Amino acid sequence: MTMQYTKMRLRCETPIFIGSGEEYTKMNYFYWDNRVYYLNEHAWASFLFKRKRNLLNKFTEENANAYRGYGPASSIRKFLSDQGVIPRWEGQGKDPVKFLSDIGVITKAEGIPLAGISDKNTGKYGPNTIHSFIRDGRGARFIPGSSLKGAMRTAILSEYLRQNRKFGRYWKDLERVVNPHSKATKKDSGNVFKNLEKEIAIPFNEKTRRRDMVDSYFTGLQVSDAVLENEHVGIVQKEDLGYSKARKGDDPNPLVLFREALMPPTSAEFTIGIDPKKMGSLGIRNIDDLMNCLQKFMSYQYDILSDAFPADNTVYDLDSIRRSDLYLGGGTGFLSKTLVYSLAPSKDEAIRVTRQILQSMFGKHNHDFQISPRTLKLTKVQSQYDIMGLGKLEVVKPL
Repeated sequence: MTMQYTKMRLRCETPIFIGSGEEYTKMNYFYWDNRVYYLNEHAWASFLFKRKRNLLNKFTEENANAYRGYGPASSIRKFLSDQGVIPRWEGQGKDPVKFLSDIGVITKAEGIPLAGISDKNTGKYGPNTIHSFIRDGRGARFIPGSSLKGAMRTAILSEYLRQNRKFGRYWKDLERVVNPHSKATKKDSGNVFKNLEKEIAIPFNEKTRRRDMVDSYFTGLQVSDAVLENEHVGIVQKEDLGYSKARKGDDPNPLVLFREALMPPTSAEFTIGIDPKKMGSLGIRNIDDLMNCLQKFMSYQYDILSDAFPADNTVYDLDSIRRSDLYLGGGTGFLSKTLVYSLAPSKDEAIRVTRQILQSMFGKHNHDFQISPRTLKLTKVQSQYDIMGLGKLEVVKPL
């Protein structure tokens, strides 16, 4: 049979972050009125050079000293204030943002708001570091097909494991390598899942007498990059809500980690191709099967979390997980990307082994017996807390 293609739309239900690996510091952006404005570096250098006191040398020197650890990291706004530039503009009745925009140093239209973040958490000069969203060669944000397929792959494998309880030997292997007294390395636990996924997704080739990646069932699932139809971007802060705090109805703990995220109601279009012959071996014969599988995975995530985090807590909306189809991108937590719970013979066993895995990864952490990981991954948007990385899918049309 031939590949069946469907045009899809993804809507951001909550902030979604897919990192580029790049970071912006305070010396890469201008912060004003709770917004971040990225610099046109050529125009910025030209502006500094043309000032009467030639501020370019001063700016370069401050950057170099901060890099060497000889002084605190500055910021564009503080630098301009210290040099008396911003007070002078304001004294002349000029808006600093408009002035920098008029000379091309920043693009006023692209100012990015800090969502639910106050100066109390950032200081008056903005966040220390902002992790940037991935962009294409033209500088436009997009959602990589690899990220979408990765999230779908986890859901498909999770559902397959829960429907086919015949992989107990891999659970025993995992127990062995995560045992505190074992000499196994972190890599060994990863290899358990790598071998498990290989057995599930790659048929044994009788001719070569091995499993070849080219034969993988997942070659029958093609996902294109998602192009944004509309774009709403915000800077969000990582907020962790622990199990004990959730039971008391307390607010999450804000962490010093800021991300550039796509915000609701951002939507993006992409294309999915499904080969029924290959993906049928994993229970996915058409787009309806895939959507059903994704929804089951999200319901499963909800069930795991709702045992530890009260569904009626007013700090967060746990039911938003069940209303979504994908857990996507960074900041969603270990639970959304792991197959431990799906492979485990029981929930208690899953918690125990997950706790041991996280203990080996992150050292001395007190992982609760009711849930592991023990935190709900949130971010604050305006006055409410959202669960990170939730997306809703809809079929646009068959192709």
